[in-house]
Parts: sequence; structure tokens; C-alpha cells
Amino acid sequence: MKKVFILLIMIFNVVYGFDLEKNEFLQAQKYKCEDGDNEACGVVGTIYSMEDFAKEYGIEVDYFVANKYLKKACDGNDNTGCFNLAVSYDLGEGVTRDNIKAYELYKKACELNHPNACYVVGGYFGNGTGKDEQTALKYFIKACKLGEWSACNNAGAILFNQDKTQDALKCFKKACEHGDEWGCKNANILE
Repeated sequence: MKKVFILLIMIFNVVYGFDLEKNEFLQAQKYKCEDGDNEACGVVGTIYSMEDFAKEYGIEVDYFVANKYLKKACDGNDNTGCFNLAVSYDLGEGVTRDNIKAYELYKKACELNHPNACYVVGGYFGNGTGKDEQTALKYFIKACKLGEWSACNNAGAILFNQDKTQDALKCFKKACEHGDEWGCKNANILE
């Protein structure tokens, strides 16, 4: 996930000028956010919420500030803003820990096609635990299609438990093709 944010920030640096210093870039993103650019709000929230980014930009982690920007991003349907705000609620960073609110935000981020959010929502419904395998399967398949490769392995596990061996093997192979170690192990067992 950090790679995605680093890439996003690098792209913003390229798009908005190579010569911007880190502080100028952060200020520019704050202004863009205030002007309604939801992705910029998400970038600012991410910088304030992640220690590596905060250090790089010469600021302290500030979850209260981060969550203000992440909420604005999420309210504007930025999937990464929703996902990171969900993490804040999940961990109680700058907000009172609230698993129900976290779930709602993960679900919204998934509806907005955030792969990690779909993976997390699938986990809420269980992975072979019998909680609600069909719902879990739905979310793991969506996450898999969006590029969360470990979700392919989880979907395969559910399909295998449902005696859908060929479908399970396809999921395991897809996970394996993208470097998921468990996907490779499971595919090898079924072949």
C-alpha cells in the first residue's frame, strides 16, 4: 500500500512541477484540497498519517489533521481516502476506535474499487469460518480482480471448501502468478 502512495505522490510531483520543494508541494495539495480536489485531500491526509511520509515532509504525524483531510477525501468518493480513514477508525488513530465505522468505510472504499478494502471486507465475513462464506467469497473475488493477489488465494480456499476444485485451482494459480506464496503452495497441492 505504501508503494501506491509513494507512486501517487511522485506523480503529483511530476504533474505539478519538479521544482516544488516538499513543503511547497504539501501546501499546494492543501490548497487543491480546499478547492475541491478530493485526491489532493487524500494525499495530504496520507502524508500526515504515515510516519515515513511525515518525516520526509518535515512534519509530525498528526492523526487529527490527517483524518480531517481523509474524511474530506472520502466524502468526495476518493477510495484511498476512505480506506485510510477506515484504518484510523480500526486502530483508533486520532478518533475513538469504532469497528462498525471502520467496516462502513472499508465497504465504501471497496464499492469505490479499492482492492485492499475489498480484501478487508471479505475478512469480516470469514475465510472458511462459516460466518458467511458466500459474502466473503464475493469480496475476495472482487479484491482479486482489482489486483489484491492474496485475496485470490482466499477465494480459492473458500471454493475448495465448497468442493469447487477447478475454480479453486484457477484462483490459486492467479495468486501464484502474481507472487503470492500461499497461492503457489495451494496450486501445487491441487495439481
